[in-house]
Amino acid sequence: MPIPKDLDGNNANKYAEVWRGQMNVTGATRSSRTSPRVFNKTFITYIEIFEQTAHDSALNGFSQRRGIEPRRAHRGQVAPANNANNPLPYYVPHGQYAASMVSAFITGKWEQTVNGNSNTFVRNSKQTLTSQSQRQPNGFCYDITMYYEGAEIHVVFHCYSVT
Repeated sequence: MPIPKDLDGNNANKYAEVWRGQMNVTGATRSSRTSPRVFNKTFITYIEIFEQTAHDSALNGFSQRRGIEPRRAHRGQVAPANNANNPLPYYVPHGQYAASMVSAFITGKWEQTVNGNSNTFVRNSKQTLTSQSQRQPNGFCYDITMYYEGAEIHVVFHCYSVT
């Protein structure tokens, strides 16, 4: 599957892939809402570099090398601090977490759809999940946008710790 246009071309430097993996989503079948069907999807997660620089000073040099001026630091910083020379591996577990949130979101929508899943998500379009102000069990808040591409789900996020 191609990368969504928002994440490709002139915008490619604004995002960095941090995790790719398989996750299941569940939806009602067309014939019966009591017989759920499991779909295996590939989730590809990207950190939104400009937004994340406000929450992680370790990304400042990385963003400047990509031609992105970092944002002014916000109160919500990542904790523990990201001190690695390569700042991207820090976000692997956060990419997995963001993907699991999207998987749960898709499953919830599909379980509500009486006529199956074919009319729930529009391919090649973005959908923003309003989760930034909601502290997750891991102590972080996430701002997430997903692109549903059928077999692949592209997930863009930035996150910060809540103390």
